[in-house]
Parts: sequence; structure tokens; C-alpha cells
Amino acid sequence: MDTHINSVEKLGTVLIVDQDDAVRLILKRLLQHLGYEALFAVDAHQARNMLMQQPLDCVLLNVTEQHEYGADAVAVLLAAVPEVRLVLMSTDAAARVAARTAELPVVGYLQKPFSYEELRRTLSAATLHVA
Repeated sequence: MDTHINSVEKLGTVLIVDQDDAVRLILKRLLQHLGYEALFAVDAHQARNMLMQQPLDCVLLNVTEQHEYGADAVAVLLAAVPEVRLVLMSTDAAARVAARTAELPVVGYLQKPFSYEELRRTLSAATLHVA
């Protein structure tokens, strides 16, 4: 089945939380091509407000060593919406991110740079769609 941008049926809505404008725009295009609606937030506080206003199928959260974009960001989102489905993105080695967030209920990890296929598989699993 082709999941072109003009697909009638959307697979869900994904919130992209990343401070980099270029990353957000590229991810938006990829998500649209995969059949998802994409929304943006620049930080965890903006993401929290969006999560509280509307249901979202998944959050792609950039995780860095910086205080605001690390495990604290995950905690902010989970405090607002405990059932949120989080996929963490990072330029750090996936094992390091997983170790730092091992106690957190995340549904996937993407190590930047990641491929279109890795994004598709991870989102499919995170949003409970068949890959």
C-alpha cells in the first residue's frame, strides 16, 4: 500500500519536539509521506500544553545532554499525560540514551541520523500499526 502525502486515511498524529527548525521540517515531510499528521513543539513545556489540548498518537522527543531536553523533558510530558507514547531521538549512542531513560516508559528509540525505514518501523510499532 502506498502511503503518499495525499493519502485519504491518516495513520495518526505525531508531535515532533525538537529545537532545530530544519529537523522539524524534514521530519514533518517524512511523517506526511508515511501518512501521519505532524505537529511541532520546540520544548517540553510547549509539548505538554499541546498534549493537554488534544489527543496525539505519539511524541517524537529529541533527547540531549541539556537539562531541558533530557530525562527532565520526558518527566514533564509524563506528568501531564501519563499514557503518552514517547519515541526518543538522539545523536547519542542508542545504548546511552536507553541507559539514561531505562526507568521511563518509552516505546522506541531513534539514533540520529536515522533512515526513512527506521522511522517507519518505529512509528508503526509506537502507534500500534502493522509495519
